[in-house]
Amino acid sequence: MNAFRKLFPNEMSRYRAHLLRLESVDRHLRFGGSVSDAVIEQHCLRMDWHDTIVIGYFVDGELRGAAELRTAGDLFPSRGELAFSVERVYQGRGVGSALMGRVLNIARNRGIRQVNLVCLLENRAMQNLAVKFSGARVVDAGEVGVSIRLDRADQISLMTEALEESAALVASMFSGLPFCSGKTVH
Repeated sequence: MNAFRKLFPNEMSRYRAHLLRLESVDRHLRFGGSVSDAVIEQHCLRMDWHDTIVIGYFVDGELRGAAELRTAGDLFPSRGELAFSVERVYQGRGVGSALMGRVLNIARNRGIRQVNLVCLLENRAMQNLAVKFSGARVVDAGEVGVSIRLDRADQISLMTEALEESAALVASMFSGLPFCSGKTVH
């Protein structure tokens, strides 16, 4: 069973395992250059869950894709930064698009008015995804900067997030995927 849902801080090991499973080309595209396992470990250790939200794509209980939204850590942030990762075998199936829709709605519901992402010029999939969601692109020195403006939250966006999280809870109950057990997942 497949499910999309927010990760909890006690699930960092799931996120780390997902990033470590990325093929070298996908790591290169995700992090903007070649990175070792140690760099991924450090990235995960430095994550501050007070200003980071990770939306995961789960297949049979295993994290296979993620959208990471980081804010500046302000009490009421108006901007956020996005990063995406989808394991090779799940690419081209609409996972990135579904993650983008969910993470943009979550950002909108938290008062974020603009999200930015930077990707390498060769990351056409990410550029196409950003354009699909009305992002303005700026090309500079081998990188593409994308900025997406968000509307203010409304009843529909809030209800959509609540319904998606409720559906994720139900899906996790039927698939054996822990939703929020309070236990650390290793």
